[in-house]
Amino acid sequence: MMMFALIALISLGFLPSPTAACNCKLEAAELKLKIALYDRKCLQKGFKSSIGCVSEEGKLSRREQRKCLKIEDKLEDCNHTCPVDGGWTEYTEWTECSASCGGGIQSRTRSCDNPPPAFGGAPCAGDAMDTKECNTDPCPVDGGWGMFGFLRRRNTEQNEVV
Repeated sequence: MMMFALIALISLGFLPSPTAACNCKLEAAELKLKIALYDRKCLQKGFKSSIGCVSEEGKLSRREQRKCLKIEDKLEDCNHTCPVDGGWTEYTEWTECSASCGGGIQSRTRSCDNPPPAFGGAPCAGDAMDTKECNTDPCPVDGGWGMFGFLRRRNTEQNEVV
């Protein structure tokens, strides 16, 4: 079970691959602890990462910053990369309406590659396609023949019905 967990951490980018060329002097368990410490004591308190990690707002003392730099150096030696959550691109333009009347559909799309999720980061939330109704007015109806009815002709000279 432990081996499965280690493989999962490596494949998600939380631990370096054992074949990766690195100067890591940390055992896997110690590396995992350093990553957690780095997140809790540095990133969550506003440390500006130089290895691509996202940090919270905050301000660290110079002493705390030096500690974080030392931890980050060790993580960098071990080829540690932080998870990168995916981000959406802007939507494309709306497509032409699928119908000229009577109701149609328009759509637009976006991609989850701004940036793409990496190293175990979360995929984009939401849908890649957006749709809306268009041209919902009823289509015009061409004229047609109606029922025949009784027609009377009027004599216009004498204004009488014939």
